[in-house]
Amino acid sequence: MRRELREELDRLTRLAERCGAPIELRQGATEAELEEAEARTGIRFNDDFRDLYTFSNGSNYLETWFVACTRELEPFWFYPLHEACRVHSWVPAPSCDESKNNGGVPRDPRVQRLDRHTKWFPFADHGNGSAIAYFDADPTAEGHYGQIITYQNAPDVIRWCATDLVSFLRASNDLLEVHGARLLAY
Repeated sequence: MRRELREELDRLTRLAERCGAPIELRQGATEAELEEAEARTGIRFNDDFRDLYTFSNGSNYLETWFVACTRELEPFWFYPLHEACRVHSWVPAPSCDESKNNGGVPRDPRVQRLDRHTKWFPFADHGNGSAIAYFDADPTAEGHYGQIITYQNAPDVIRWCATDLVSFLRASNDLLEVHGARLLAY
């Protein structure tokens, strides 16, 4: 595991503890489980993403691991691989409903002009699908493989969130440091 990723995961653990909502590490995913998830989804995870799942194969339901801003700051729980694959299976093919106009939010040039994509791997959730964080395995030429994007519904909006997992965790931890007491009382 890269030092930067380890530092942010350790920081997350400390912040959650300090806010009175400690995270419970689950048994990490095995290489076989990671390979099975990649085979089921057709997505090759990068090293940081694999290391995240090796660190802990998801979280307990509604246990906050991440914070991101969709239409507002929201706490996200971390999908176990089997749940992430199940949610991924809900998208049979890439699609875009241009009439939705990305909820009136300008589309980011780093993200494909889609509303749903089979190359977006869901790894975190808020509100049973009201907001989902994705590992993006098919960015545009302006984007980066493994960038993090978010989806929110009502209205449906896709947003670019971070260049990579470590940047996402760092920003999430920064938000948790400032807003953790309120968000973790959720």
